[in-house]
Amino acid sequence: MKLKFLFASLFLFALFASAAFAAAGYNLTLYYFWGDGCPHCAEAEPFISGLEQKYPFLTIEKFEVWHFPENARLLENFSNAHGVEKKGTPGMFLGGQALIGWDSTESGARLETLINFCHENFCPNSWEITTGTAASHGNLAVRPEEL
Repeated sequence: MKLKFLFASLFLFALFASAAFAAAGYNLTLYYFWGDGCPHCAEAEPFISGLEQKYPFLTIEKFEVWHFPENARLLENFSNAHGVEKKGTPGMFLGGQALIGWDSTESGARLETLINFCHENFCPNSWEITTGTAASHGNLAVRPEEL
């Protein structure tokens, strides 16, 4: 009886430990496109810059697009791959979703909701979607109505 209890306890411990390890090891990347001189980008910047400290599993890749044509082309590619019709700055891509523009009352909350959703649900990487190398994630893609 004690042996069965020991094996059951070890099994449960291993199960929970592996789930916790998997969640702890899952990192996200936010792709942030901005323009030097863009007033909405300047408004968004303090919020965006604080995200990596608030969410240690988040990396932010920043691309200035007004003075670097290669970054502007990359924004165009991201926008096309994510079905964005109205392109602009700031542009944020995470988990297969695009957030374009900045509204101080809504954008930050929407972005944090997306960050938390993707961390909990293993969303696809927006770079992989853009380059066509995304692995299949089944039904885990984020739908806008879930945000």
